Amino acid sequence: MKQEPSAKGLFFDLHIHTSAVSRCGMIPPEDVTGLYAAAGYTGIAITDHFFKAYFDSLGDLPWEAKIDRYLEGYRRAKQNSHGLNVYLGMEYRNTCTDDDFLVLGLTEEFFYTHPETYLLPWEKAFDLFHQNDAVVIQAHPCRMRLVQYSNGRLNKDFLGIEMLRYLREHPGVPRIDWNEGMEKFRQGETELFRSPVFLRLCSPRCIDRLDGVEVYNGNQNWMQDPAEVAWLCEEHPELFRISSSDFHAVQHCARGGIELPFVPENDRELASALRSRKIVRLLTSRA
Repeated sequence: MKQEPSAKGLFFDLHIHTSAVSRCGMIPPEDVTGLYAAAGYTGIAITDHFFKAYFDSLGDLPWEAKIDRYLEGYRRAKQNSHGLNVYLGMEYRNTCTDDDFLVLGLTEEFFYTHPETYLLPWEKAFDLFHQNDAVVIQAHPCRMRLVQYSNGRLNKDFLGIEMLRYLREHPGVPRIDWNEGMEKFRQGETELFRSPVFLRLCSPRCIDRLDGVEVYNGNQNWMQDPAEVAWLCEEHPELFRISSSDFHAVQHCARGGIELPFVPENDRELASALRSRKIVRLLTSRA
């Protein structure tokens, strides 16, 4: 059942994409804040995708102009907040893998004065973020998707709840690296996919540099293996845990979040609250 915000709870969603910046985002920033205000949330963090392909798509603009574009989703959400506290974040990805990391607590100035951080290895990037008082949270570290070849196409349309059910009923289903699996499919090895298989996109990375992990992700286009998430939490109790909606579209609204005992006044206070383990509880939706 979906846990709706209560009248007394202070609820925050820390993984939000907007159509102003993220190509996968479907909703303008002004409407995102309206949706979350109507859902009873206190605040959201705008975490549009920050990766090389996005900035390359902006052409030969100077770095300052590119950051003006990147911050548009956050700034428009903040200017049209509908009473929400709006925080600045990013979903960071470097050029090594498809793994993503939520970074919260950086200032706007940081983005202007530190160009192309997506070219850095994780260790250097995360050390730099920490030096600037941010927290680093691995997003959906155990993410995978169920696929099956049928009717001449690779079906990737299973919903999260369907994928979880299939995993429970077929615990031995094969798991293949996403890029490896897609390459095999492009080469015509369709027999590999006649029965459903899981393609794995993300794995826990650079754990000694992380502050937290996203143990619940409400995006229904993917799933995380509960057993792997439980193992990660057991092996690394030093990491705080968050839940989020991974909002891209209306149907993702309020599918996850955290409750805090107070309202952080700014981005640094939000990062400090997370680092100090002030989270009261996680909100999840299995609907």
